[in-house]
Amino acid sequence: MFNYTTVKTGLSGLIGFKNPRDPNIPGLDTGLNTTSSGRYMDSFHPMITNDNLEKIAPDFDGAGYDAYVATATYLIDNYVLSSGIAWMSKTDANVGNTPAVGSYWQTAFSDWLDESYDQAVDKIFSRLSVHKKLVQASKTYLDNVQLFDGTHRNSDTITASGRFVGFEIELRKANNIKAVVDRIGLRFTEAQTDLTLYLFHSAKNTAVATATVTTTSGYNFEWKTPVDWDLPYVNYANNIDAGGKWYIGYFEADITGNALNKNYDFSGSPCGGCGSNDEYYFNLWSKYLTIKPIQVTTLNGTDLFDISKVGYNWTQNWGLNVAFSVKTDFSEMSVNNKNLFTEPLGCQFAVDMLETMAYSGNTRVNSTAVNASNALLALTGTEGNKGMSERLEMYINGLAEDFADISPVLSTEKRRLKGGAL
Repeated sequence: MFNYTTVKTGLSGLIGFKNPRDPNIPGLDTGLNTTSSGRYMDSFHPMITNDNLEKIAPDFDGAGYDAYVATATYLIDNYVLSSGIAWMSKTDANVGNTPAVGSYWQTAFSDWLDESYDQAVDKIFSRLSVHKKLVQASKTYLDNVQLFDGTHRNSDTITASGRFVGFEIELRKANNIKAVVDRIGLRFTEAQTDLTLYLFHSAKNTAVATATVTTTSGYNFEWKTPVDWDLPYVNYANNIDAGGKWYIGYFEADITGNALNKNYDFSGSPCGGCGSNDEYYFNLWSKYLTIKPIQVTTLNGTDLFDISKVGYNWTQNWGLNVAFSVKTDFSEMSVNNKNLFTEPLGCQFAVDMLETMAYSGNTRVNSTAVNASNALLALTGTEGNKGMSERLEMYINGLAEDFADISPVLSTEKRRLKGGAL
């Protein structure tokens, strides 16, 4: 339902953090100051200030990190102490750069705020994923269906000749769906050791993903599970252009032996009404996907080939079978409507911080500024005044209602987006 990498990237910088007012305290990383909504975290509750947040953050300055050494080489995520403040390296090969806010270093406190922001995003989308309203409205259109059924004859071999071979896949045009490659099946005359399978998109020069697979013996069919092989119709965060084509396959130069072919014709329905399993599967996946077997002889190393040179061979499957699911995907819709998340995200972050103030026994709390009872009261509210926990619940309910109504793949009814204060 959601791609967490996409939504975290898309919502980064939606709400900002203000720099400390004290000029003696290092400023935050510049990325944390960004606010595309114009809102800052301290506007969601008076207790969410840098001063209070520093008191509930881990004690980085007292964590015993080594002192900064000007001649030492630091890698990304290495920590040092400089002038009594903990800093984290933002780059590899970081040498001779005195810790200061900029391109090479950020305070450990900035890194903690960044992680806390991402955790708040995770929680928002985790709650949306299990929300009754959204679950009822969303669909899995196709669940783990393979291209075809049956076996290959051992005599039906395909002689390798240095091509890229596999499948061209085109999704039906709908912005909020994606295909997911659940499994890839392989059958070759010999066992394959560390064979690289490639996932290309016509809008990107290099592979979107690869999977390295090993099979146990020749002539046996084996299913393999690639990790995170999602094929959206469009993905703005990852620069996947709308209306492009996906390519799944391998370079024949990488295989041992030859592929075994399945007697199957991809040019249309397998048997025109015979009622076979192959026809059953075709009628399922062809509603959402167009799949064509391809071969490419003019290659560009392991980068994307010239797609104008793609040749189609309707009766070859190149020793491959693929099992797909087709699902709704709200990730792009979330990024495109990210201002809907301003209030819920700010409220979620505030709730997380207030819960730490109220319940953590390890906080370095200044009783004149922050105390557990004040934080608990902010969470629960008072009679006639909603607490932050209740406000968050209302925001989540509102988001689920909006998303169930505005997505074209979920509903033909597009009601006006809700607004107004809680």
